[in-house]
Amino acid sequence: MIHKLEKILFEKTKDSQSDILYTQWIYDKKLVPRALSLIAGIFPHYSMHDQSHSETVINNIVRIVGEDVIEKFTAIDIWLLLTSAYYHDIGMAIPADRIEETLKSKDFLSYISDIQSDLSHPLYLYASHFKEEHRRLVLKDSSFNINIYDSVKFLLADYFRRFHANRSEQIIINPEKEISLNSPRGVIPQRLIKILGAICASHTEDFNKVLELPKNEVGIDINDAHPRYIACLLRLGDLLDLDNNRFSDVFLRSVKSIPKDSLLHKEKHFSITHFSVDTTTIDITASCDDYNVANITQSWFEYIRQEIVNQMLNWNNIVPNKSMGYLPTIKNLKVNLNTWRYIHDKEKPRFKVDNEQALQLLKGAGLYQTPWQCLREILQNSVDASLLRLWLEKNENDDFNSPNDSKLLGMLENYPINVTIEEVSKSDNEDMEWKITVEDNGIGLSINDLEYLSITGSSRKNKIRNQIISEMPEWLQPSGEFGIGFQSIFMITDLVHINTKSFFTQQELEIELSNPDSERRGDILIKQVASTYKRKPGTILSFRIKTSPIFPQKEKQDYTDIKINKYKFYRELYIDPFEHKKVSAELEFIIQELNKFAKASCLDIYLSIRGDKHILNDKSKGINNTFQFFNQEEQIQFNIIPKVKDNETIFYYKGQRIESRIDFNFLCFEVNILKCNAKDIVSLDRNYLKYEFEFDFFEVLKKCIIKEIPKYAKEQSSNTDIQHMISMFVNYYWEDDYNEYLNLDTYQQWKEYQITINNGNQYKLGYFVDNCNDIYIYDYAYGPDTPINSYEIKDNALYIHDKGYDELAISRFLYRIFKKYFQYISEEESSDKKCRILHLSKTKPEHIIYENNLLEYITGKSTTEEDDDDDIFSFIPANLRYIIPCEDKYKALKLKDAEDLKFVDTAYFPSLISNSYPKMISPFTFRKDEGSLKYIYEVKITEFLIDWVKEHNDNPSITREEIKEAYSKFVDEYNGKLNRNTN
Repeated sequence: MIHKLEKILFEKTKDSQSDILYTQWIYDKKLVPRALSLIAGIFPHYSMHDQSHSETVINNIVRIVGEDVIEKFTAIDIWLLLTSAYYHDIGMAIPADRIEETLKSKDFLSYISDIQSDLSHPLYLYASHFKEEHRRLVLKDSSFNINIYDSVKFLLADYFRRFHANRSEQIIINPEKEISLNSPRGVIPQRLIKILGAICASHTEDFNKVLELPKNEVGIDINDAHPRYIACLLRLGDLLDLDNNRFSDVFLRSVKSIPKDSLLHKEKHFSITHFSVDTTTIDITASCDDYNVANITQSWFEYIRQEIVNQMLNWNNIVPNKSMGYLPTIKNLKVNLNTWRYIHDKEKPRFKVDNEQALQLLKGAGLYQTPWQCLREILQNSVDASLLRLWLEKNENDDFNSPNDSKLLGMLENYPINVTIEEVSKSDNEDMEWKITVEDNGIGLSINDLEYLSITGSSRKNKIRNQIISEMPEWLQPSGEFGIGFQSIFMITDLVHINTKSFFTQQELEIELSNPDSERRGDILIKQVASTYKRKPGTILSFRIKTSPIFPQKEKQDYTDIKINKYKFYRELYIDPFEHKKVSAELEFIIQELNKFAKASCLDIYLSIRGDKHILNDKSKGINNTFQFFNQEEQIQFNIIPKVKDNETIFYYKGQRIESRIDFNFLCFEVNILKCNAKDIVSLDRNYLKYEFEFDFFEVLKKCIIKEIPKYAKEQSSNTDIQHMISMFVNYYWEDDYNEYLNLDTYQQWKEYQITINNGNQYKLGYFVDNCNDIYIYDYAYGPDTPINSYEIKDNALYIHDKGYDELAISRFLYRIFKKYFQYISEEESSDKKCRILHLSKTKPEHIIYENNLLEYITGKSTTEEDDDDDIFSFIPANLRYIIPCEDKYKALKLKDAEDLKFVDTAYFPSLISNSYPKMISPFTFRKDEGSLKYIYEVKITEFLIDWVKEHNDNPSITREEIKEAYSKFVDEYNGKLNRNTN
């Protein structure tokens, strides 16, 4: 068909000014396919966009309008049709300099970040290989492989695909500059070249954009061009290129894997079982074996259907004249789903959450410990908006190096957050109504921002906001999404009023938001109001709550579970509950949340209540919201605090108090975590550090602290007690790789620390290391009446009675230190079944274990007749098989000292006291008897066990036979000592 169109073009332009159209076409027909062949370099996993696609588009157009109508086309319309079919995808030909520029662009970094935040994105796996570092894209793993190579291709392809139509327009207008395509310009008027570019650009645009193209345009000679008509035909011809041969197996072999969306599109083409297009009807049937293929095919059919409908509705404003006929109607666009079924005709079944019930579900799930925690969400929104504005208003030359930068601290004072609580009910009714207002000087809200505000968890999709955040230092960036976001406010109120002025649009809005669970079903009312320069950007949010008094006349509420200090609250806020009988417990919760939020907030938080204004984080009152130390690499701020009895380490995430299981001995810390991957760090309710994060973070934090110890020790050089605690901390948590940060020999002050022995004398800790040959640890499984650790000296041996309470962790420190000075550990016989006696010595003992204890440990049985459930080895087995001490007589079973045996229990001797004793794997295993529900032991010496022990044996020349013989000897000895059933 293309040759027939060429012939028509030739006949219509022969011996006229329009002959330049034919000349230009013949030239482009040979030149453009060379450029199209470049597309496969970046897009090998896409359907082919080469010359064959261009010719199919032309054939489809001819089928739609008919050959007789084509004869009626003006010469310039034929040229536009042929040329646009060849040029419309040329924007997918990407030169190297454009790729290099893109890889360094902020937009591409933002694009990668968007994918990485969306686990369902088809390119998530490929984007996960990279990270942003100093505003550049770098590999997470230093190694380079074919998967990385493919990932770069796939990400670039998807990035450029989004605006390839506009790129096509740019190339058409200036082909030499854009891709070094030597297609002559200057012969055909530039106006018509731009028309051609606009036609190509419109093939991916919204249909309304097509209608912006001119219906008629003066061509060459007396012929008119009809850009809108040609653009519509191009869109249909492109959509109808659906046949099975669109993908090249040769190109697909050039990549190791294929993104799942490309695979679906490939299967979409292969699913076409019937395809008929002519001037009267469009009839296409697909047969799919997979829901996802059926969905994407259904979506493509819907594109075709909608395009036909749009063109039909506007046909009189599209077609050059009525003699050109009409579009074909749709006879069938049918998707058959083999094997699987739809619930509705076109919808894949899937679980959904009813929007009206979502908030109720989240309330019932206990996402927040109390409803009042929603105030943190509101305050955090204000803080985030303020930090964004601060960043936008800073001088370009300001380079904030750390959270303690003096310029930054000065600027933060300009962005306070003001909270006002005022009583608005004036009746004598016991219930009270309060209006709470939160005002900030942030970036405000625009109409577009409301979309993200109204949809739970959608703020990460706000690209404008994300772009600003990406330019900020990580430690200054907003904290990200938690919980259910703004909508959590509807746990305590049904209506929220917002007055806001956008920093970007300078538009002022009045907004009213209703509870999705109320009669108004989540309605949002928006009114634009006239704004003046006096109204600065920012947001004023207000809502009302009803509360009950603490001392109601009728006892209708029980506040016994309110675990807050009411009277401290009254003193701090100058409220007398006996004078102001209407003060409520709910109000106390609100103030408590405000105080907690303000404690380490980087912004000043002011509270006005009943006319009195207070700054909640007033440094003059000892409230410290600054941190002395900052680790740039790990994005951690912290303060070091001397340990006093039971005080503990306090954690914050981006200035907000959170709970953690992490704690330290000897020193305490206030730690502010400033990393931005909040979803990996903090629980959904903002209350806790995630367990999986804590596991690695403990080591990271410990190293950050060790790096700053020399500075802290120098500051505290005159305080002997703190020097002792610093020394204990360093020695207790010491790792060999800390040598690069400090010299351990300079932190031996612990040796001068004195403890009281039972005889009343004071002994320095260093004395026990230098003068004692033996340490006896009485380890009580169940603490006695007075569970306080005590010490005594006998015959140059130290006796430690470990009864459970170790003030300042001195015993724990000694255990850790003794591991270094006392090489050997053994177990002594004890007459008290609630106490084990562990013996540390500088000389090798004759026996390591007290055999009765070992027997009970590995089998659950004892050689004694007593049945005492309170003995030291009364336990539920933690593992099927244990690691136990290895006596010399079983040395054939001894394992390498450095062997990692974490998959079984190694706690026969507490690891804090010793982990260097010889070890073996027990031949006894536990299993639970389903009938009696008791744990029973069995002997299991498998071939795999023998092989494993041989491979990991301390003696590389040991034989399997020697291992078997040693196990047999061990089992015979301990089986012979058993004289009663399992406890």
